[in-house]
Amino acid sequence: MPTGQEYALLSLIFVSSRAALHYAGVRFNFNLDWMWLSDPADLRDRLLETIYYFHAFPPGMDLVTGVLLKLGGSHAATLALVTFWAVGLVLVNSLFYLSRVSGLSTRVALGMAVAFSLLPQSIYFEHLYIYEYPTAALLCLAAVFFYQAVRRQSFWARFAFFCVCSAIGLTRSTFHLVWFGAMVGMGVWFTERSERRGVLGAACGPAALLLALYVKNFALFGTFAAFTFGPMNYSLVTIWHLPVEVRDSWITEGKLSPFAAVSVYAGPREYLPFFGTSESKEWPPQLTLLERPSVRAANYNHWFFLEVNRRRGADAWYYVQARPFDYAATVLEGLKDMFTPSTEWHPLDKTDASPHYQHREVLGRYEASYNRIVHGFPVAPVGLYAFVPLVVAWTFGRAQSLKRTGDTDAIARASLLYFCLFHIGFVVAASSLFTFRESARYRYQVESMLWLMTTLCVVDCWRVLRDPRLSRIRGCSLDRIRRTRSQTSEDSMITRRALLGLAAAVPVAGGTRAAATCETPSLSSIPVRRAGKVEIAFKSPGPQPNGLQATPEGLWIIDQSAGSRAYLVRYADGEVLRSFETETVRPSGITFDGEALWIGSTFSYENVRCHGSTGAVLERRPTPGSTTYSMAGDPPPRRSPLSGTPMAQARPVVARQGQAPALRLTQEPSVKFQGAHGQEWRDGRLWTTSTSARSIFRIEPKTWVVEQRISAPGPRPHGLAWEGRYLWHGDG
Repeated sequence: MPTGQEYALLSLIFVSSRAALHYAGVRFNFNLDWMWLSDPADLRDRLLETIYYFHAFPPGMDLVTGVLLKLGGSHAATLALVTFWAVGLVLVNSLFYLSRVSGLSTRVALGMAVAFSLLPQSIYFEHLYIYEYPTAALLCLAAVFFYQAVRRQSFWARFAFFCVCSAIGLTRSTFHLVWFGAMVGMGVWFTERSERRGVLGAACGPAALLLALYVKNFALFGTFAAFTFGPMNYSLVTIWHLPVEVRDSWITEGKLSPFAAVSVYAGPREYLPFFGTSESKEWPPQLTLLERPSVRAANYNHWFFLEVNRRRGADAWYYVQARPFDYAATVLEGLKDMFTPSTEWHPLDKTDASPHYQHREVLGRYEASYNRIVHGFPVAPVGLYAFVPLVVAWTFGRAQSLKRTGDTDAIARASLLYFCLFHIGFVVAASSLFTFRESARYRYQVESMLWLMTTLCVVDCWRVLRDPRLSRIRGCSLDRIRRTRSQTSEDSMITRRALLGLAAAVPVAGGTRAAATCETPSLSSIPVRRAGKVEIAFKSPGPQPNGLQATPEGLWIIDQSAGSRAYLVRYADGEVLRSFETETVRPSGITFDGEALWIGSTFSYENVRCHGSTGAVLERRPTPGSTTYSMAGDPPPRRSPLSGTPMAQARPVVARQGQAPALRLTQEPSVKFQGAHGQEWRDGRLWTTSTSARSIFRIEPKTWVVEQRISAPGPRPHGLAWEGRYLWHGDG
C-alpha cells in the first residue's frame, strides 16, 4: 500500500509542475458561456432556484459554478484554478494508489502518475473550465473506493463509492441512472452473499439523491432523465449526416419535424418562427429569456427546447429505422474519432476561437510532438491506440485469473480491472452510439484507466522477457507463477523487511482449495534474491522472542520463556510501553485483529485471543491440523444411529473456558507434535501455521471454519508476514 511519504512526494511534484506551467504562461480559461451553464448572475444571486429550474444538462457544474461565484466574487477565476488543481491532486494520487494496489512498484507507479499529469490533454483540460477533468478525477476516485469496498467489505467504503457515483451522475450526462444501477450490480457481484444487503443499504442514500433529479425533471418538464438535451446528441449521429435534399424531402413528407432543418447548436432565437413568442406565464425568467444577459450567449435552458428536443428524439429514431447501415457507418466513424488526439476535439480547434488557443501558444510544440509520436504510428490518427484491443484482452484474461484464485486480495484486484474494462467499454460505446464529434474529449474520462491497464500489461510482458523461466514453471496455479514472477522485479520489498533475511523465506498467496493439493514447486525453480543487510534495532525485552506484530501503537513481541509474556515496545528504541503474562504454553506468533491479540499457543495446540491491555483470555480455539477441524464446504455433521444406545461411546470431558491452561493439555509438550506458530490478520481472517500439518490455514474467526489450506513448501512452517499482496512464509 502507498505510504504518506509517497503521496507527499507525488503531490509536491504535481504542485511544482503546475507552478512551473503558470510561470511559463499557461493560463486557466474560466469561460462561462458554455451551453451547459446557466447565466452566471442567476447562479450567483439565485443559485437554488436556478438549479431547480435547470433542465438542459445535469446540474453538477452549475452548482459548482454558483459556489465559486459566491465564494470567489471577483476572484472566482483564481478560486476555480485552485479547485481544478485540487481536482488534479485527487486524480494523480488516485491513479498512483490504483497502480500500487494493482502490483506496480513504487517507482513505476510514481513515474506513470507523473507522466499522466504532464500529458498535453491533462494540462489542457485542467486549465479549461469544463466537466471533463472533474469527471475523470471522480471516476478514478470511484475506482479507489470500489477496490477498497471489495477488499475490506466495508460499508463506509461502499457508501463513499456510491456517493462519488452519484456526484458523477449529477455532473456528466453519460453516466445516467442505468449506469448507477450497473455500479450497484458490480458491487453485489464482488460481495459475499451475507454482505449483499449492505451493498444495497450503502447505495440507498446516493441513489435517492440521483433519483430525485430524475423525479424533479419528470414532474416539472415531463422528462424522466437527468437532462433534456440528449436528443441533440442523437441528431448529431443521425439527421446531421443526411444530404440536405433528402432531409428537406423527409420534412416535406412529414417524416421529420421542421426542427430537423435547424442546426443542433442553434439558440432559441432561431426557433422563434415556430413558436411566435418566447414569453410564457408558466415558466420563470430562466426559461423565457432568449439569451443569458451576463455572457451575451444563447440560453439553452429555454422552454422551447422541451418541445424541440422531444421532436428531435423522434427524428433520430426514424433515421435509425430508415437507414440502419448509414447509422452503423457513422458509429464506426465515431469510434475511430474516439481515439484521435484529445487536444484537437473542438470544432473550431484550428482557429483563435479554440478554447485551447492560449494553451497552444505556450505548449503547441510539445502538443504537436506528443500527437505525432502517440497518434502517428502505426496508423494515423489513431496511432498507438490501435493496440487497445490487445490491452483489453490481456486485462480481461488477468482479471479472470485473479478472480479464480479465491483470494481476497486477488479478487479485489480483479474487481478493479473489471471496473476499468466496464468503464472503457461503456464510455466508448455511449460516445459512438449516441453522439458524434468531440468523442476524443470524452475519451479523457477513462484515459487514466487506459494508462493503468497498458502499464500493467507492458510491465507483465517485460518481466517475462527478462526471465523466460517464468513461462516454464508448471505444476501450480497461475497466481503462484505471478507471485514468482513478481519476486524478480520488486526489489524494494526486501529492503523494507530486512528481518526476512534471517529466514529461508518463500512467498505464497491464497489460491483456491485446489491450490492446496497443487504439487509443490521445486525450490530450485524459484528465483533467489540477496537479502538486505540485517541491522540490530534494539534488544528484545524477553530472552526468547518468538513472534512480532507491527501496529500503529507500537511493535508487539511474544516471548516463549517462563510467563509467556507479550510486550508492546516503541519502534524508536524498544522501550516497553506495556507487557503482561499470557495464558499460553511456549507461544509462537502474535498478531492484532484491530481489537485484540491472537497468539499461537504452540504446546496447548491452540490459537488464543487475548485482551490487548490486560492479556485476559477472550477466546481459545484449537489449532487446525493439530486437531480435527471443519473446512468450508464440509457436509453438515450427522448424529450416529448408535447415539443413546448401550453401544454409544462416552466422550471425555472438555475443559471449559476459564480453567487453568494446564487442565487443557492432554499430553506433555512434544517437539514432534506442535500446534500454531505464525499468526497474521488480514481482511477479517486469521492466518496461522500448523507445524504438524505442514500447512498454512486461513480461518474465519467467528465460526472457526478453515476457508483455505496451503501446503507449506518446507517441513516446519513457522513465521508469516503480509507485505502488500504477498504472504511471506519462513520455514523453521
